[in-house]
Amino acid sequence: MLFQIGLNSAVIQEAIRTGVLSSVTFVLSALVLLVTFGVGVIVSRWAVGVVKKAFAHFKVEKKLEKYGVHDALPGINFTDASAMIVKLYTIVLFLGIGAQLVNLGFVTDIIRSLVAYIPSFVQGSVLVIMGLIAADYVTDRIRKHHIPMAGLVANMFSIALIYIVMTMSLDLLLPGVDTSLLKQIFVILLGAIGLGLGGGLALALGLGLKDTVASVAAKNKAKIESHF
Repeated sequence: MLFQIGLNSAVIQEAIRTGVLSSVTFVLSALVLLVTFGVGVIVSRWAVGVVKKAFAHFKVEKKLEKYGVHDALPGINFTDASAMIVKLYTIVLFLGIGAQLVNLGFVTDIIRSLVAYIPSFVQGSVLVIMGLIAADYVTDRIRKHHIPMAGLVANMFSIALIYIVMTMSLDLLLPGVDTSLLKQIFVILLGAIGLGLGGGLALALGLGLKDTVASVAAKNKAKIESHF
């Protein structure tokens, strides 16, 4: 009986010791992640400052404005977009360092997955940014050349280019995800827009040429009647 009580007491003590050790390990691991995250935030602010100073030194925004593509990105300029990517990449990089030092189960797995994903995300984001800038630049050039229906041609070209960029970047932004449905949706949207623009073009041509056709017909009425 005394032996059984002593055995139970030893088991309880071992369980308490294991629980305390696990709790301490968890707390220390969490602190390591918090410290690495904090260091990442500090370093990311420094990196963002370096990027912004470099862009200001080389007058990147002024050069973009010179070519008329400073407004290519909706709601944000090129410098801020680049700074956001640098900040995100830096923070996740330091979180990855922390995840290599500790093991918090699914939390560590999530961080490691995020670290593995971030390069693909950066590539996809850069592709989208460059595509939007290229589309804005080319469409502006088309509008400035006084060709027939320049605005319509520019819009169609912009839509087509953005479609190509988005379909290329989806596999980078959503790696491991079947993006075929999204690509099909893009194709349907592009087709609908194309039909809409085509119908508008036909209507515009019809209305615009109506008076011209009537004038030509009136001038050549005699010749036309001679054939009937």
